[in-house]
Amino acid sequence: MKRINLIANAGLVLMVGFLYMLSSCSKGNVTPVVSIKFSSAQSSYSESQGTVNIALNLSSKASQDISLTYAWASADTATFLGGDFNFISPTPLVIKAGETTANISIQIIDDTQIDSDDILKLTLVSATNAVITGTASEANHAMTITNNDVISPNRVQIDLTWKMVSSSKTPDDINTINLDLYAQYDVVVTGNQITSGGTSNSKSINTSGFETVYVNATDPDKVYYIAISYTAGTGKVAMAMALNGWEYSNSQNGANVALDYFLPSEVTSAIFYGPFTKLNTSFAFGRSVQTQVLRFRVGDFTGPH
Repeated sequence: MKRINLIANAGLVLMVGFLYMLSSCSKGNVTPVVSIKFSSAQSSYSESQGTVNIALNLSSKASQDISLTYAWASADTATFLGGDFNFISPTPLVIKAGETTANISIQIIDDTQIDSDDILKLTLVSATNAVITGTASEANHAMTITNNDVISPNRVQIDLTWKMVSSSKTPDDINTINLDLYAQYDVVVTGNQITSGGTSNSKSINTSGFETVYVNATDPDKVYYIAISYTAGTGKVAMAMALNGWEYSNSQNGANVALDYFLPSEVTSAIFYGPFTKLNTSFAFGRSVQTQVLRFRVGDFTGPH
């Protein structure tokens, strides 16, 4: 009996030792969980900055590649992908093994729009082979794009902005549509119809981004109309047109002349606004300051005639 007990006890000791050894090896090889967060909660850049990097920090070296998904939303209704900025970094963003930092690279577009500052919000959504930090403030970043454009004293600046109308509260990519902007004179109005589109004083026909045209002090003293053409797209488009300069420089954002829209069926059509009368450095609604702006919707508009 004693011999059997000794053998049993020896076996128990060996078993405990073996389990301890496995436990020790297992603890020594545990891969630490890598967490990801933004390096800062906010940043600010001039729209002339070009490409910027929003830094991310990892809690430790990544032992394997990490796939990080992030999302964006504007903090106002006038910040648009493709109009104010473009993402250089894809989502998901791949962070290579061994790295402890990463960047979300963004191209800021230096437009000519006279507007207020834009705020872009970034959010870390999910990660593979890592976790998003549990602190909400560390998983979000607010980037301000400060406007660098000022109202010119010797011309009227006409700005056009637009966005797709959808049920989503996130601003859409404006590159899926194309609106063009024209300042026209010698436009012929017969009754309630535009019978001649007149002559183009200036035009903006960018394929993406916002549109801006100018009427300078040296331009002809004429009666002008502003034409907005829905050149390409498939959806409903909401738009805003603003004038800055001369009589229209009383506020930081100028005077909104029109808040309007195009329906999907109105591709290739245009809306004319006017008349506006220019005399030296005066640019007034109508043929006199008491006249209201008239709105004409014209089908099959293909540009100035």
